[in-house]
Amino acid sequence: MNNEKIKSIYESIYYKRSSDVNKGDPQLEVILKYIPTDRDSFVVDAGCGNGRYVRFLSMHGYKYILGFDLVSHVDIDNYIIASMNAMPFPDCCIDFLYSNSVIYYLDNPSYAISEIQRVLKPGGIACITGHTHVFRWQP
Repeated sequence: MNNEKIKSIYESIYYKRSSDVNKGDPQLEVILKYIPTDRDSFVVDAGCGNGRYVRFLSMHGYKYILGFDLVSHVDIDNYIIASMNAMPFPDCCIDFLYSNSVIYYLDNPSYAISEIQRVLKPGGIACITGHTHVFRWQP
């Protein structure tokens, strides 16, 4: 699916979802399981939607966190417009990258995976999740 189609779907449906993170949120549980405990880690939310996890992690002490997505109206300070297929980061700079329910919308997921490999520091962690029709959400 091309970026404009993804953006259109997101703007019409998903952007309107609550920006609150609720206790027991399964995506947050996975993020918290794998995110480095060092609050100075560079953390990126690739396909951050309305920015709720960026906002939550910022409020919980992560100093260097950035979200990106395809839309222009995300209400968080640390946000840029970007695509997983062309991440605007130098090589080997990210400690932890998470992407919730994004990978299957991409025309070429293999290319996005190669971009993730490029931007992660040695020993960095990528957490890519998705949901299915069988299980509403699973890592």
